[in-house]
Amino acid sequence: MSAGSQTKLNFSVRKTRSSSKRSNAAIIEPPKNPEDSQIIPAVKRLKENLDTESLEQNEVLPPVKNESVLFLEKVFNAVDICVKFHLSINTKPTFVLLENKVSGLTKISLKITHLAQILTVWPESFAITPCFTIHQGKRVATYELSYPRNANLPEAFSRSIEFKRRLEKWLLEHCSETEIPAQQLQALPSLSKNTVNESSLVRKLNLEKSTSRELRIPTQTLEPKFTTNTAKYANELVSCSMLDSSSTLSKSVNSKINLKSHQSSSSVQNSSRKLTSSQLTLRQSSLFDRVRKKQKAMEAKKAEEFKNNLVVHTLAKEKVSFVRIIDLIFVQLSTWPTKRSFSMSEIVTSMQMSISSSLSPDQCAKAIELLSKALPAWCTINLLGNIQVVTFSRIVNGKPYLRSQLIEELQTKASITILSNS
Repeated sequence: MSAGSQTKLNFSVRKTRSSSKRSNAAIIEPPKNPEDSQIIPAVKRLKENLDTESLEQNEVLPPVKNESVLFLEKVFNAVDICVKFHLSINTKPTFVLLENKVSGLTKISLKITHLAQILTVWPESFAITPCFTIHQGKRVATYELSYPRNANLPEAFSRSIEFKRRLEKWLLEHCSETEIPAQQLQALPSLSKNTVNESSLVRKLNLEKSTSRELRIPTQTLEPKFTTNTAKYANELVSCSMLDSSSTLSKSVNSKINLKSHQSSSSVQNSSRKLTSSQLTLRQSSLFDRVRKKQKAMEAKKAEEFKNNLVVHTLAKEKVSFVRIIDLIFVQLSTWPTKRSFSMSEIVTSMQMSISSSLSPDQCAKAIELLSKALPAWCTINLLGNIQVVTFSRIVNGKPYLRSQLIEELQTKASITILSNS
């Protein structure tokens, strides 16, 4: 084979294009049919147009026609929240109350037309009825909002979704209308009816008073400057009035006499009644019972005083003072800084362990009871079932209760003799 001669190879080399997204080279083969190169781009364009049209059909939203339509959903949510709040606290949710609260929540002045528009979109959302209420010290006619009795009350979130769905449905059905029409509400009752009735009653009373005054003509108003007919008529009226007055006086006197006679007869009957022997025995027994109760109360009081004196004497004999008991309680309070109440058994056991004396548990409990009576502001004893609970107050008037204050209060009490420990 000579130099510079060209040789033909039996295989063909195809071009490759490197892709930035894929690591492997993609081999692009030309179409076998030359007409396919023109059909494939057209099919792609048609498919893209169909996809965009389907997306546009799925995302069709009703056009917003007015600001009232924009804010109606927000107004409904605010009104629903306020109505539920007022019903939960047992107050009447009237339009006068909701007006300020809804405007504060939505920054929109609530009007009755908004409520009527809500009813056109969802008639079963609220029951709006006219009523009377007192607003700023005046009786006002307004509307009361409540939920229908037969309606199932869903949650607030589902109610807002339901209203939004109904609003969108209404806007789709009424595309030609520029604004949501307001449903006609019941007319408010007028306050003039009651005023008319009151005025008519007042007029009737005034007429009756005037007629009664005209019938009772005093004798001093009559003057002798009358003709014969008028003078006769006046004399007849005076005589009639005198007869009426005399009859009323006689009736009052007779009624007083009857009352006196009835009282005298009843007193005579009571005096004539004599008590039987059984009644006398009952009275005597009730008197004896009262005397016995008083004696028992006095004996119980004396026994309690004797017990108290016995405890005081035993404390004095054992050289144990109330000041030492107070010190013991302060130590127990310091060991439990967050605790204010102790059972009686806890304090009694700590007293018997720390104080070397022959005091019985009952005597220790009695000493604490005496201390609670002497210092009720500091120590109180309460019953929790069968357990006596002793509570100590650590702070009085915002200041801690000091030991010196307690000792001063004990010294002022004359009923308990404080024995100082040597």
